[in-house]
Amino acid sequence: IAGTAISQVTKEEENHCIIEAEGLRSNIPELAAASTAGGFLNFVPNQDGILRFTPLLIHYEHSYLPSLGLAAVQRFNDDAPLSAKIRTACTEIKLGEHHYIADQSGMAWINYYGDKSSVPMIRASDVLHGNVAKEALQGKLVFLGVTSSGMHDLHATPYEAMMPGVEVHAQLALNLLNDDLIYRTDTIFWIELLIILVIGLGYGLWFPIAIKRSYGLITLVFIGIWFFVGYGLFVQGLWLHIVLPLMQLMFTFAALLALNFSISQYKRQQLRHTFSQFIDPSIVDEAIDNPEKIGLTGDKREISVMFLDVAGFTQLSEALDPHDVVRYINMFFHAATPIVFEHHGCIDRLTGDGLVELFGAPLPDAQHARHACQAALAMEQALDAIREHFDEGGHQLHVRIGINTGEMVVGNVGSIQRLHYTFMGDSGNAAARLESLNKQYGTNRMIGQRTFELVKDEFVCREIDCVVLVGKSEAIHVYELLGDSRQTAQFEPLLTAYAEALDLYRAGDFLLASEKFSMCAKQFDDEASRIMSLRCVRLDKHPPKDWRGIWIAEAK
Repeated sequence: IAGTAISQVTKEEENHCIIEAEGLRSNIPELAAASTAGGFLNFVPNQDGILRFTPLLIHYEHSYLPSLGLAAVQRFNDDAPLSAKIRTACTEIKLGEHHYIADQSGMAWINYYGDKSSVPMIRASDVLHGNVAKEALQGKLVFLGVTSSGMHDLHATPYEAMMPGVEVHAQLALNLLNDDLIYRTDTIFWIELLIILVIGLGYGLWFPIAIKRSYGLITLVFIGIWFFVGYGLFVQGLWLHIVLPLMQLMFTFAALLALNFSISQYKRQQLRHTFSQFIDPSIVDEAIDNPEKIGLTGDKREISVMFLDVAGFTQLSEALDPHDVVRYINMFFHAATPIVFEHHGCIDRLTGDGLVELFGAPLPDAQHARHACQAALAMEQALDAIREHFDEGGHQLHVRIGINTGEMVVGNVGSIQRLHYTFMGDSGNAAARLESLNKQYGTNRMIGQRTFELVKDEFVCREIDCVVLVGKSEAIHVYELLGDSRQTAQFEPLLTAYAEALDLYRAGDFLLASEKFSMCAKQFDDEASRIMSLRCVRLDKHPPKDWRGIWIAEAK
């Protein structure tokens, strides 16, 4: 119903959100003549049919007209000045001392007080028949309307499935009188925008924490907090978008979860491809599931390193066809690899006719020294795959092994294009010196002092000498790995005889030591004793000054 237009309307910019009226339908002449003011009756239900919002003003031609509730409150306030300021994010309406905020389309959220009859309702017939005292209406704002269902003026509200339209207008007017409208402000708009940006950007940065450490609980906590904040503001008369930020959160969560899953799968594939080349495939999954144990970026720990070489293969291969050389050595590697894997070792690299193996990396292994020694004792079996091809020519193959234990740095080394998981440290390099030292003592399996300390109760080891390795300044005791502890009785005579000769050698009694070593060599057919006997003969002829029983290695 047309009435007086809002006298003052200002706009920050052109606004196309305010509802446009296509035409006006006025009251019947008798009612129109009784008042100079009025407002429009139209409601705009939500898509679900629930009437939650109602426009406080509409645009018609060149004027802005108030709703019936707003016009009634203006009249009730002695026609107080009514003005509106249409802004980008909201519409501000001022009525005398009252200040209302609607959204950018002029819609206000009705703060219902309850179901129908939440505001006092008096039958018109009682008024007409004088059954209502004048005091009941005096000084009151009264809306006259119909409640019959046949008039088709019933609306679904959050409290009531069929609330008369006249009561909706009355509840809106009461909201305006009590300043009880649920409203939004520019501040809330910018807070919502900021929250959406924080969700999109900040949540992405914190996603590993939100997922990997809290298993998504942070997301649930955020949802709970957002609902709590929304409810708290709603009680205070402020409303904000609950669903939009949550949709943003869920979309961001789903997108980042999918991205994180894709990256994780890619890393798993890369990790599987990398480690399957040099580690037992049966433990690759454990390494992938516990990447923090691997230390790909560099980790300092105690490990055992084994250097292995097929003695004499290089010289023998010179007489073979190149295709046969590759075929034979590949046959050996094919047989040696399962032995390494079986004893929890990792193949660091191939060295022509040899291997470099790590024990205790990439996965930590408290028994790395024991596993290295077990693999060393079993490695001769790998030669069985090619031994017959060389035995026919009268050539005897055997493996030379050097094992040393110590703290080393393990991790990926290389460039972006090519990475190699390996070790760095003098203790590991000493294993290569020990492998080569076998040639100077006629032994096959040489282990360092730290390795011996860790395995002496599980394996039969013979102390060979106290040596300063090439490139080193400090002497270490070196030992030959003979067998496991079950063979102690078998090797006991050799150990006793060699130890007696070694004591004489260290005491500087080279002549008697030579005799003892010679007897040991003949009795046990021991090459190390034979070599030590010859050394003692040379030392007896040219006794060194300040002899301390330490031999300085002459070659790598």
